[in-house]
Amino acid sequence: SVGASSGELYDDDGKTPDAYAKGQFELMHFAAQHNAGKLTITLKAERGAHHPAGQGKVALVLHEVAAKPCKLTVDGRVLPFAWDAEHKAVAVKLSWDRKQARTLVFGMADGGGCTILATNRK
Repeated sequence: SVGASSGELYDDDGKTPDAYAKGQFELMHFAAQHNAGKLTITLKAERGAHHPAGQGKVALVLHEVAAKPCKLTVDGRVLPFAWDAEHKAVAVKLSWDRKQARTLVFGMADGGGCTILATNRK
């Protein structure tokens, strides 16, 4: 099991020549740390001067989940998710206002029961 990881994802409209030089891009930074049974994921966006900040969705895949969860909640709201039994993975799509960083802490509720509980920290 990996204890920590991080990376970046570059995005632009795919049409504008020299989008980076023109400030029409977004660079998404992400980091994850697994410690004491909890997974902390931090998302931050860096935008070029001419790239609009906005709301969007981000897809997260949680690996090495022991069993299919009964439900997944973020800040008390139950969210739909997909379970991949073969790879023991849970996929969930979250809304993210890219104007601010978002930190999510995932852990199993009920002492390892069937609910994945996430809290959002800013």
